[in-house]
Amino acid sequence: MTRLGHDLIAWRNDPSARHSISSHGLKLQADRWAHERLVDKLTQIWPHIPVISEEDASHCAHRPQQYWLIDPIDGTASWLHGFDGFVTQVALMEDGQPVAGFVNAPMRANFYIGLAGRGAFLNGIRIPARMENELHNPVIVDNTPEPHGIVEELMRRIPLQYRESGSLGLKCCMISNREADLFVKDVLVRDWDLAPAFVILNEIGGVLLQRDGSPYLFEGSWEKTQGFIAAATPSLSRRIIDALSSFSNSAI
Repeated sequence: MTRLGHDLIAWRNDPSARHSISSHGLKLQADRWAHERLVDKLTQIWPHIPVISEEDASHCAHRPQQYWLIDPIDGTASWLHGFDGFVTQVALMEDGQPVAGFVNAPMRANFYIGLAGRGAFLNGIRIPARMENELHNPVIVDNTPEPHGIVEELMRRIPLQYRESGSLGLKCCMISNREADLFVKDVLVRDWDLAPAFVILNEIGGVLLQRDGSPYLFEGSWEKTQGFIAAATPSLSRRIIDALSSFSNSAI
């Protein structure tokens, strides 16, 4: 993944890498190249473990007992426009749960690893657990210069600071190493967006839930329409769930 990160930075200077390959959403030749590099490497090392990628998940209706779930470039828009908020993400899935997560942010020189039951690490150094007493002025992160939508509404009701960043996976990882405390979305997301960071958040005492507070389950459709909450601590997630519930009640 580190080598692929270097390649992604270099490909920014290659016009062919920026060529669009799909009329549905932002898909570039760089996405396809990254997919091929990552799949080739994983299958060379672990030929018995199938790989399911963002780039081909529509062709895989069945979830194996064990598989790699990968997002070769999460934050393609950030990659295309010269920002640092893109990552490569890999999760090892077993029995419907992520058991290992790897998130490489090459422009930030940050490589996050989460191993279920063994801890989370940033550039090889264990990340300490998040604590309630750290959250005096919680920071919420999203991908726009100014807060809007559900984030803007939350900030009207709860004292929160705001920070901008790119990819979904990166924003979740920023919670682990204390660059942010909270990330909330009310749009469609896909399992490969969140599976790697799910392990990392769990290992530092954080949570990743559906927007109504129910568990985020990696089963059924790859797409989840309800949105999600990623929070540094369970108590912070409960505050957000209560606030979101008040939105719904006031809208009735």
